[in-house]
Amino acid sequence: MGLFSFLTREVAIDLGTANSIIMHDGKVMVDEPSIVAIDVTTKKIIAVGRTAMQMDGRTHDNIKTIRPLRDGVIADFDMANAMIKELIKMLPTKNYIIPPALKMVICIPSGITKLSDGMFYGSGLTSFTVPSQVTDIGYATFYNCKKLTSITLPSGLKTIDSAAFSGCVELKSVTIPSGIVGIKMETFSNCTSLTSIVIPDSVTTIGSNAFYNCIALEDVTLSKNLVEIGSKAFMNCESLKTISLPDSV
Repeated sequence: MGLFSFLTREVAIDLGTANSIIMHDGKVMVDEPSIVAIDVTTKKIIAVGRTAMQMDGRTHDNIKTIRPLRDGVIADFDMANAMIKELIKMLPTKNYIIPPALKMVICIPSGITKLSDGMFYGSGLTSFTVPSQVTDIGYATFYNCKKLTSITLPSGLKTIDSAAFSGCVELKSVTIPSGIVGIKMETFSNCTSLTSIVIPDSVTTIGSNAFYNCIALEDVTLSKNLVEIGSKAFMNCESLKTISLPDSV
């Protein structure tokens, strides 16, 4: 155990359609219904969990209850984010003189085949392994994950949508699976620590601003079957000295 380990608290969060659970040291610390009550006028959170459940169907016209998850999938990202913050506040803190920073693991469904739009938008993820059955990564899925240093993509991945990794400023390298056919608009824009990228021969198009402002990018291997590179695809890649275009472009 490190000298300052007491300043960090490791927790696991399981977001469920019915209930959400937070665990610490193998014990369930928070187990609450996945429901939020808000003031319709101000949009402010009034209650979450059991308190919000008690308001469901019995509230004033100015109070609305929302279930952020449906069928195991986040349906309302703003409300899910707000709910998680409030659930974290329910963690016991009486034994801590200094409130600890949280190191969190979040469960996702084992059968998931797509990472939804904005799924981890702005989160504090440091590394992530995309499950092997996932075939699609949605729009801005990892957008602005500023602490993300490592991402492992499955071999069966078919689609990475626009801005999927935009703003991941600590991401240094990515291995793109051979099934990908296109690098879409702004996919890796503002990944300022990205140093190298190998684009597999399955890729035929690179969208506009795909690698915009990747200032550390030095080494790019392009697909031999590339036929189109969008405008400003490599703009502001100031460390990139040379790039060999295939005859197909």
